[in-house]
Amino acid sequence: MGYTHYWNWDPATPWNEARQAGVERALMDMIKIVRHGTKAGLLCGPMGDGKPALDHDARAPRAIGFNGCGDDAHETFSFPTGWSGGLGSFTKTARKPYDAYVVACLLAARAHIPLRILSIGSDGDAADWEAGAKLYRTVLKKQPPSLAFLDR
Repeated sequence: MGYTHYWNWDPATPWNEARQAGVERALMDMIKIVRHGTKAGLLCGPMGDGKPALDHDARAPRAIGFNGCGDDAHETFSFPTGWSGGLGSFTKTARKPYDAYVVACLLAARAHIPLRILSIGSDGDAADWEAGAKLYRTVLKKQPPSLAFLDR
């Protein structure tokens, strides 16, 4: 299996303006996190080389996709949906260095998208997420959401 993070959209919640606004705010924070990781040389494109995929324009961000670089790549993190485009997705990071960036991005999602719309889970616990929480604080200059949702 491997060390994995999961997120699932509630299929009963329509994709409306409020939901889209939360996703856009989350993606704006994620773009800052990804740019930090790119500058640090820890994040590459979805296949573990090149630049991360940042799909955005002047109006709104639409999606991101990244992986670790070279031997530190494992599985691609893609948001708001996985590469399959389904309602649920996951990323196995094998605890490689880019794991903290995946966690920080999932915390950005949690900060802007209610639990009733997007559930987030992990094979890890709050202690495993601390590096990502610290990264979130460093890059975004604000406190991350509580990690209590991991205990559900």
